[in-house]
Amino acid sequence: MSTLGTKIDASDHAANILRIEGLAMPIGMFAMTSVVTGVWWHFAGKVPAPYLYGWLIYMAATILILVTANLFVTYRKPPIEDYVGFWGPVGKALNFAMVLGAIASIWILMPAADIALRHVLITVYMGFVITNLMIHAEGARALSTVTIFGVFGSLAVFLLLHPMRYDYALIGFLVLMAVTMMKLQQIFRISTRDAIAARVVSERTRVQLDTALADVIAERDTKTRFLESASHDLRQPLQAARMFADQTQRRLPGPQHDKAVESLHWALDAADQSLTQILEHLRLDAGEVKPNSRVFAIGPLIAHMAEYNEPHSRLSNSDIIAVPSGLRVLADPALVERAIGNFIGNAIRHANASRILIGARHHEARVRIWVIDDGVGIPGRDRDIIFDHYVQGSNHGDEIRGGFGLGLATVVHLAKLMNGTAGLDKRWKNGSAFWLELPAGTD
Repeated sequence: MSTLGTKIDASDHAANILRIEGLAMPIGMFAMTSVVTGVWWHFAGKVPAPYLYGWLIYMAATILILVTANLFVTYRKPPIEDYVGFWGPVGKALNFAMVLGAIASIWILMPAADIALRHVLITVYMGFVITNLMIHAEGARALSTVTIFGVFGSLAVFLLLHPMRYDYALIGFLVLMAVTMMKLQQIFRISTRDAIAARVVSERTRVQLDTALADVIAERDTKTRFLESASHDLRQPLQAARMFADQTQRRLPGPQHDKAVESLHWALDAADQSLTQILEHLRLDAGEVKPNSRVFAIGPLIAHMAEYNEPHSRLSNSDIIAVPSGLRVLADPALVERAIGNFIGNAIRHANASRILIGARHHEARVRIWVIDDGVGIPGRDRDIIFDHYVQGSNHGDEIRGGFGLGLATVVHLAKLMNGTAGLDKRWKNGSAFWLELPAGTD
């Protein structure tokens, strides 16, 4: 492929070749225009008019079409698919027409040239071959080969048929030049291919470095937000707990005292949830959590989670309902408890719901565990980002929110560890419906 050993995408490779040809094409067209003008100036009256003007019209038309196509591609900048699929083949066809014109000119112009003008024409033909070789070093190897053998071969044959002084030496020189040009073609092809490969590698490396830098910046900003959130969200419930503790020490009327005690529980619960989320996030981020998956019945776990969270739900005037299930899953029971616990905790603290339903159903060849509430729901603007890190829904039913917006992101991470997924049913109305999907268990 190349000395760099790099595999280049075919479309990128073709695009770079066409861009290189597009840069060199104006030089070649300017040179050919000058040559055609010079031919008309020197050979008018020396070559039969039908041959001379027929050839001049043919070359002028070919050059005009090439100029028009080149200008169109330069200024309109068509998509790369059009470059490769249409303009590339059109350019090669026009250049092949130019090569045929050059070969024809040998038999039209050379008979009318004296020895000095022959040598000038041979020099021009050599320049044409070199220019063509440079333009199509990589993109049209067959065209370059036809140019070398067509032009030099025609010159050699003409000199053999119409020899003049030193022509045999010129024939040997032309044969040597043809061999040299073939070698140069190979060198140009390898050099062009390596240059394109290096450019592609450089571009991809730059993109990778930009991506890596963006990831580093994002990670830095994430850690900064984490520290700011930790400082704020831990301070808030602890300050509230201190205030409610002071109120409980005062001799307040019964209802006010009970309210202070309840608020103290809320504040301490928020601080506990915040600390738990910090520890879970740090362990997950460090890759220390490893699943110990096995097949187990999901029904008892659902019943246990409902019973465990029932005291907290009573404080928020919510009823937890566990739907019996005989389904089995392949997962880590402890991680499933943590994930479902996060769903239930969010419903208790934030949903302002009167009922929270926990159940499981088959979903294709897997099992979905649902936590559904009839609370305030998730606003439409939050639904696509609710599982992102440090995102808390804008609808919440508690005065002390607690947490860092890591609970649902943690659920997603835990689900991935168990070859599962997690999500929100966006179609659900009058509340919210979160689910954890896990592989179905088979004995």
